[in-house]
Amino acid sequence: MEPVLQMFALMVASSLLQSAASLHLNNTIFAVTVSSQVKGGSQETLCAHIHGPTEPVIVTVTLNVETSRTVVLEEAVKQDFYRCVTFQVPLVLAKAVGTVTVAVKGEMDSMSKTTKVLVQPSSSSSSLHIIQTDKPIYKPGQTVRFRIVSLDASFLPLNRVV
Repeated sequence: MEPVLQMFALMVASSLLQSAASLHLNNTIFAVTVSSQVKGGSQETLCAHIHGPTEPVIVTVTLNVETSRTVVLEEAVKQDFYRCVTFQVPLVLAKAVGTVTVAVKGEMDSMSKTTKVLVQPSSSSSSLHIIQTDKPIYKPGQTVRFRIVSLDASFLPLNRVV
């Protein structure tokens, strides 16, 4: 009964997280869920489920963003397996499309599946600073008055000191 509950939880999580990959290898069911939109520099969660392996397999899940490659999960599996792991998303300066690759390798067969994820820049790496003066041109000796406004990627004021 427990594998049925785990598979149900995986289906619910995949519908909420919007990105899932499933594979079949020798009647063994493999499923991996991860968010389809992640924020650079943040901690994200990935869940992997393997039900009824007929032979020992090695599962490797990697995240590729721009030139960065992160191994999120690498596990040798001989029996039913369910695990959620957290991983650090690499920082990006602009929106980037990354890939999550799930590779399953058994003694006789192997397969892999790749899905895309959108990596958003963190608000600290994509902030906008506007410096405004009270006059466009100053004469020598005049006092310069200015103000600075810092906005995040959504053009909302940042709540920090620059």
